[in-house]
Amino acid sequence: MTTEEKAIFKRLERALQAVGDALSRADLDRLLSAEPELAAALEAVVHVRAARLDADYRAAIDGGRAALLRCRRLGAALVEFTRISLDPCGEAGYSRMGMLPGADRAAMPGAVGPTMEARG
Repeated sequence: MTTEEKAIFKRLERALQAVGDALSRADLDRLLSAEPELAAALEAVVHVRAARLDADYRAAIDGGRAALLRCRRLGAALVEFTRISLDPCGEAGYSRMGMLPGADRAAMPGAVGPTMEARG
């Protein structure tokens, strides 16, 4: 693996870490500002042509994979937190598709209903 290729993979890992940091703080501004760097890093990775998958490549890929897994977990936790926060209030549900009016929640496959119910 060349020094340039290492730099490309490190750039991707740093971009994913920035996304993960923004997700961990629920900071929409930081998340949006991290997107152009992530897009540029992904574009650079697309053009890497590996002649062989040696230990350096595996280490670089593992670093990026760990950062991506962190982003996925933090994103899922943020979606779940939002859903849990809105459902008891009778507000619209939230999913990967965005905000859903309460009447549409039942029509959406896989939609989760309110987490609390009134007890008499």
